[in-house]
Amino acid sequence: MLTATDIEIIPFKAEHFDQIELRPEDEYTRTLPGYRDELEVLAEQGYSCTVLVDGVITGMGGIKRYHNGVGEGWVVFPAEAERYKWQIVRMTREALHKYEQGFHRVQAVARCNWNAAIHFLQILGFEIEGTLRKYGPDGSDYYMMSRIH
Repeated sequence: MLTATDIEIIPFKAEHFDQIELRPEDEYTRTLPGYRDELEVLAEQGYSCTVLVDGVITGMGGIKRYHNGVGEGWVVFPAEAERYKWQIVRMTREALHKYEQGFHRVQAVARCNWNAAIHFLQILGFEIEGTLRKYGPDGSDYYMMSRIH
């Protein structure tokens, strides 16, 4: 079990994304046009953080502001973060409460066949609104989920 001294939450920086080992199915994100610029925007907006466990980046996430009151939640956790799942849920819930101030809608997308991601978002209070057909880069379907205030 992790103790509070094992976990550190710091402001997100674009270079943190380069230091995390992605799941094979998520590795494509590093090849998307403009992905580095997108990371810089996330860092500049200031609604994102990076989680370190014993000094090692274990995950990152936050909210990207789209327009006044609306943002999209994002998280990146490597497969080995599964062993910290309850600590991650707790930390994500705390970060969400901190960063969602000023938003009346936070939305997120999750692959329809990725039950763990869907369950994770539901634990955080997100509800499925609908299906984004052929939304993924591989043509997979995604759920649009939201948390409304």
